[in-house]
Amino acid sequence: MDPKPISILVTALFIFILGTYVFAKNSKKIINISFLGLAYSCGLWALALFTISIETRYEVLKFAGHMAFATGALLTCNFLLFAYVFPDKRDEFPPLRTLLIICAPGALMALLSFTPFIMKDIAYEGEKVRPVYGAGIYILMLYHVACAFIGFFLLARKFLKTKVRFERVQLKYTFWGTLLSAIGIVTFALLLPIAGVSQYSGPLSAVFIVIASASLSYAIVRHRLMDLGVVFRNVLIYIGTVAALGAVMGLVTLFTPVLRLQLEAVAFLSVLAASLLVYPVRNGIETLVDRFFFHGRYNYQAALTEFSHSMTKILDLEDLQNRIVHEVASILQVKSATILLHETGEKKYTVRAAIPIELADAHHEIGADSLIIRQMMQDHTLLVKEEMKRSLPVSRFQPIESEFDQIHAEVIIPLFYREDLLGLLTLGEKISSDIYSVEDINLLVTLGNQAAVALENALLHHTVIMLKNHNDNILKYMSSGVVAIDKNRMINTCNDKAREILRLPQDGVIHGKIDLLPSPLREMLSDTLAGKNRYSNQEVQILSPKGSICYLSASTSLIKEEKGVVTGALLVVNDLTEIRILEGEMWRADKLASLGTLAAGMAHEIKNPLVSIKTFAQLLPTRFEDTEFREKFSSITVDEVERINSLVEKLLEFARPTAPLFETADIIDLIEEVLLLLSNETSKVGVTVVRNFDVDSAPIVCDKSQFKQALLNLCLNALQAIEASRNNSHKELRVSVSLRKSRYSGGTSRDQVSEMFYGLDIPATIDDAQTVVIKVRDSGQGISRKNLGRIFDPFFTTKEKGLGLGLAVVHGIIKEHSGSITVDSKENVGTEFTISLPVTQIFAKERA
Repeated sequence: MDPKPISILVTALFIFILGTYVFAKNSKKIINISFLGLAYSCGLWALALFTISIETRYEVLKFAGHMAFATGALLTCNFLLFAYVFPDKRDEFPPLRTLLIICAPGALMALLSFTPFIMKDIAYEGEKVRPVYGAGIYILMLYHVACAFIGFFLLARKFLKTKVRFERVQLKYTFWGTLLSAIGIVTFALLLPIAGVSQYSGPLSAVFIVIASASLSYAIVRHRLMDLGVVFRNVLIYIGTVAALGAVMGLVTLFTPVLRLQLEAVAFLSVLAASLLVYPVRNGIETLVDRFFFHGRYNYQAALTEFSHSMTKILDLEDLQNRIVHEVASILQVKSATILLHETGEKKYTVRAAIPIELADAHHEIGADSLIIRQMMQDHTLLVKEEMKRSLPVSRFQPIESEFDQIHAEVIIPLFYREDLLGLLTLGEKISSDIYSVEDINLLVTLGNQAAVALENALLHHTVIMLKNHNDNILKYMSSGVVAIDKNRMINTCNDKAREILRLPQDGVIHGKIDLLPSPLREMLSDTLAGKNRYSNQEVQILSPKGSICYLSASTSLIKEEKGVVTGALLVVNDLTEIRILEGEMWRADKLASLGTLAAGMAHEIKNPLVSIKTFAQLLPTRFEDTEFREKFSSITVDEVERINSLVEKLLEFARPTAPLFETADIIDLIEEVLLLLSNETSKVGVTVVRNFDVDSAPIVCDKSQFKQALLNLCLNALQAIEASRNNSHKELRVSVSLRKSRYSGGTSRDQVSEMFYGLDIPATIDDAQTVVIKVRDSGQGISRKNLGRIFDPFFTTKEKGLGLGLAVVHGIIKEHSGSITVDSKENVGTEFTISLPVTQIFAKERA
């Protein structure tokens, strides 16, 4: 079957589909409506040519000839109407008078085409058919030329007058597409047939029809157009590639007789050569075309490669911002470019770099809730001002346009990293005043993605540097010493305070071994790194270079990465030496104050019996002969002297307590012994004793005798308070024992205690990190708030016959055992004493 009719039919169908598609895109626009008329008249003309190419019947051929001339007249008429309304008259229809001026001559020419005035008949010349023209053929040709001239004149004038860059590109496509097609159609459909050459008129006319229709529809429908220079460049590349490959295949065919190859072998070699050479040849042709015809136009791949290569080298945020702006402005040849980044902690994007520099100095910014930002967050794509102007209603576009103008932008490229909008890259007008073509947009999308990745890396680097400086400043000026080691027991962090506290050298500590640290701290860090123990406020002692003792508080912890893998250990130390010195001074001052209180108490207590003795001594000379008086005097004197002696003994017991003899004991057993001693007293008073022991046994290291004395004093005080209370219905003495983990460890461990006290056997059940808590609670009358702070002072008592030394002795014994005692009391409710005793932690201070 002859391929010529098929090509014409395919062309007709293509044009019908294209016209319908453009009309369906926006059926209300006059441009789309006029293109529909242009496309349908062109399609009908192609169908007439198709009928002529396949028919042999006289009547059908004659009608098809008339139809070809009529649709040709309508085609020219519709082109003139299209040129009149394109591209600025989008919504309004032309006035009726204008429509009549444009359409009436076309309709008249179409009607005349069905009369002998245009075509008289058809004539057969062998197998070919040609029209027999009438007298009006020249008028029809003049009409075609006039309409074409007026149409192209209108398009050219609009191109020169319009200020809208996108419309200029649309007019370029329309002008050159229709001009080349019109020349081709007139040549092959009119001039050559008149000259008697008509064998190629149908297929070649169809090709030019396709070119015209495609260029017009592309200019109407596409919201983003390619640069015509890019189109021409691509056409040259494809033509050159096809020509070069054709030459290669021709060479293979040329040498066929010499090589004596079969037809199948020739075909195989030709296809093989073409497939192997297509990419090298295309790249070579592209290089030649760019060198000789498009010198100065950027190479897409080269621009991407160079930009990506330059971005990977920069980690400094400020340098990167300036490089991005300069590189993009240089590649796209724009008048202005800015980069805006999100301000941390603020809802806005501010200019960080700009070309020209005045844009950066103007402090332009855009809010995070602006219309542009919301549009970008929704679509995740760049915004082109010209495109939004055409696609959005005026009421919606005006506020967006003001935001574009605020930052002097024509195109805004979002810099997304994952889902975060890091910033914006804005570009102004091109130096050439051209629009941003499809090639430009594609390039900008890729450049924006690469710039976003580079910015994220630079921002992360900037954040790391800021955090490092922040941490360095904290470490430098903090009052605690900080030392960190890695998994290899090498020091990787040591601040100035740690060097000062631990007397470390200024150089050689970082990357030095853990052996540089004093022994106790070295062992603590090693234990923590090994996972054995973590210390909290552990009090240790080290020797200074001068031989004096330094008291330190040390805490350790593990350093872990994000997934929980241990990477090292951390030591935080505080110098307690000055605190201990101050505590010693306060202790001495307290002792002096206690001494004054003690002296006053002694004077008061001794003075009372001395008064009695003095009185009897003064009366003795006058009443010596009185036997009864002498006996009474002797009895009273002995009692008062005994009273003074008892007072002195208790005073000595308080002032010079016996050194404790430490041994292992079960605190519960000691409590039971004390309660057994007091069983008669509790029965006499009618007190119920409640035992609340959380554990079956609580072994500790203590002086049994002294600790029993302390417990006995507390329980006796409780019984006396219950007896003096008015609450006779509820008499209860509650003693409780519990164990808890130590929050503060200030002394020595079980093994160290064993060594200190001549190999004392410490049971394995004793836990270094545990504290025994003993509570003695009564339901007595309570202690008033004003007296609560004085109960441990010597000689302070509220009892008529009390000396005020019982609780003072208890306080001293607990302190000797490195424990603490607190009191909580409410009047008419009761009192609770709480003793906290570290199981093996004894004597934080050195013993004499």
